[in-house]
Amino acid sequence: MKSIKLFVTMCILLLSINSKAQNVGINNSNPQAALDLQGDLRLRSAVLTLPTNLNHNVDLITTKSSVYMFGGGALSGCQITGFTGGVDGRMITIFNNSTTNAVQLYDASNGISIANSAAANRILTGTGNSAVIYGNGSVTLRYDGAKASWVVTGSNYVDGLSTAATTQWNVAGNNISNNNSGNVGVGTANPVKKLEINSGAANQSGLRLSQYASTTTDVNVTDVLADVTSVTGLAFDNAGNCYATNFDNNKIHKISAAGVVSDFVVTGLSQPHDIVFGPDGNLYVSNYTSGIISKITLAGAITTISSGFQNPIGLTFDNAGYLYVVNGGDGRLSRVNVSSGSTFYAFGTGLTSPYGCVFNAPNNTVYIANYGANEIAQINLTTGGLKTTFKAGVDFCTGINIDASGNIYAAQAAPNKVVKITQAGVVSDYATTTYPFDITFYNGKLYMANQTINKISVLNEVSNFLAVDNAGDVVRVKAGNLLQPTGQSLTTWTVAGNNQTSNNSGNVGIGEPAPTEKLQVNNGNAKIGGGLWATATDDKVLKFGDQNYVTIGEVGGDDKMEIKANEITLKAVSGKVLVPLGGIGIHTTTPIAPLSFANEFGDKICLWNINNTTQLGMGIQGGTMQFYTGNGDRMAFGFGSSNSFNETMTFYPGSGQLGVGTTNVGAYKLAVNGNIRSKEVTVETDNWPDFVFDKKYNLPSLKNVEAFISEHNHLPNIPSAKEIETNGLQLGDVQKKMMQKIEELTLYIIEQNKRIEKLEAEKLQTNNK
Repeated sequence: MKSIKLFVTMCILLLSINSKAQNVGINNSNPQAALDLQGDLRLRSAVLTLPTNLNHNVDLITTKSSVYMFGGGALSGCQITGFTGGVDGRMITIFNNSTTNAVQLYDASNGISIANSAAANRILTGTGNSAVIYGNGSVTLRYDGAKASWVVTGSNYVDGLSTAATTQWNVAGNNISNNNSGNVGVGTANPVKKLEINSGAANQSGLRLSQYASTTTDVNVTDVLADVTSVTGLAFDNAGNCYATNFDNNKIHKISAAGVVSDFVVTGLSQPHDIVFGPDGNLYVSNYTSGIISKITLAGAITTISSGFQNPIGLTFDNAGYLYVVNGGDGRLSRVNVSSGSTFYAFGTGLTSPYGCVFNAPNNTVYIANYGANEIAQINLTTGGLKTTFKAGVDFCTGINIDASGNIYAAQAAPNKVVKITQAGVVSDYATTTYPFDITFYNGKLYMANQTINKISVLNEVSNFLAVDNAGDVVRVKAGNLLQPTGQSLTTWTVAGNNQTSNNSGNVGIGEPAPTEKLQVNNGNAKIGGGLWATATDDKVLKFGDQNYVTIGEVGGDDKMEIKANEITLKAVSGKVLVPLGGIGIHTTTPIAPLSFANEFGDKICLWNINNTTQLGMGIQGGTMQFYTGNGDRMAFGFGSSNSFNETMTFYPGSGQLGVGTTNVGAYKLAVNGNIRSKEVTVETDNWPDFVFDKKYNLPSLKNVEAFISEHNHLPNIPSAKEIETNGLQLGDVQKKMMQKIEELTLYIIEQNKRIEKLEAEKLQTNNK
């Protein structure tokens, strides 16, 4: 039955073909076009699964369709550089079915795209800028065989924005325009003005304007991340931790977002110069002295991936995961395959004392701070890797980096500034700072290694805000500047980072409308968390009124305390300093000496003069510790009181001797009257008695040893019991003599064993006869 229906359908189709015009009609017996469809038309969408990298071609050959939608992973930041399967006249429509993420179509009108060298796959947006397919938006492209490119023919920003026949919103590259003659409402369906915003909440306008981009004069070093010695390289991980090389001390520091500095790697480095994070999340380091490139995991494990470089300095990665190394020794750029390890080769030569480098993806170029030639050099990797000059006249450049717009930032160490260079080569001063050596971006901020002052500082753009002037225009005003009723800027207060300054020649009043002093506070207290600083032309440290001291007490009276530049004077009615009876107590109300201290546990430390001599006594809860400045030049520690003192330990600084439990140290550096307990004792001695095993050694006979013992009751060369009781035991000497006896005894045993073996052999021979 199905075959009959198919046959009938084919017959109808053949009959409907006009033999002269070759028109085909579907549900239409009189086709007026090559394909004349009467009825509904349905085009199904195919799914485009995009790779994970930013710049890539999209396959339109494996699955051919006229309508596509995106599928797969996240689309944020995705960039399409071309489509395969271009045939002249082929048209495709791509819908972005994501509600939040945008996809970029790279415009190749200014050159062939990076990841797509085939001209037949290029995209032409018609504006010279990349086209953006926003969430719920679409774009239609037609392949032009003459141009060998896909040409954007139409786009729609958001589905269903308007049901009118005319297009109200147009997307051209990165521009969105509206030729609507009516009004636009946000949060309201009935706008009565060109733009009406209804926040839906009380006391809220629903309008928020972000800051206008700051100019070069609005950039300042407004913060210091950390103090690090001899820093030459900076890098940030994804968690916001900063890593800094310590070139002179062969280590790498880790600085948290709060500025806490810790040692990350302290071994295995040889003057680490530059660091950079790779696509694998590991940190790569150039070791200047050893010529080694090291890889360090976030756990701190360090390995060598390549060697043989000539004083490697700058490091940068390209989009394909290759590591580029600037060699300061021979003026070349090398490329390293970090997966295979030691494989590398030279790309460019002719560099003069180069330092930092950075990769720029759109033109596949490595920019290098060519310090010795006072220039920014460039090596185009696509055209053969030859060194050319990108911008001359950039003096003493050491660090280099690039922002998302392709602007290059160069740290000029000697001129003490950072400059900004556009891709067109326009140079402008970005910020002034002290000896910037390396620079890197993180979260839109530029971080610098200020080498000579040993700091890692941050370049912040000074905040700006938008205000409405008298004409009703929204204007950009630098933070800290107010608008007067005339619309002019009030410049008496300036905000730069966390600092607020005033060039006001008048007075400032807080709670006082008519201040008579530079700072006058009324109807309230002034609280100072730190110190109060005052200066004058007469070099007085602190000055109140006409006096060069601070008065505490009755002003003009006799009871006061004066704090001068180099002394503190206490005055009383009688002209003397009155000390309470019993002494001065610090942290105690019951001093037991002229000057007594106590801590939170109640332990007291007291100082006094012992027996009216030059000796000094110190007591802890009644015990004392005496220091003898005379009387034998010694320092004694003990217990008791000033009148009854028992020495337990005595130190003689002149001779460097110490007695524990005794003052009779004799000629010994350490004399102890009592037992000593120790984990280990090391005694240095020489002439260790291995000479016993020398064949020339005259081993005493056992008969001679026996005769000596019978006469002296101890071994030869060993001290007797009486000698040890009188003179003590020389541990090293006796140990050496004992070892000599042990070695002699070993020889005796060996000799006896030989005789035993000989006797046993003779006995066995006798028994076998």
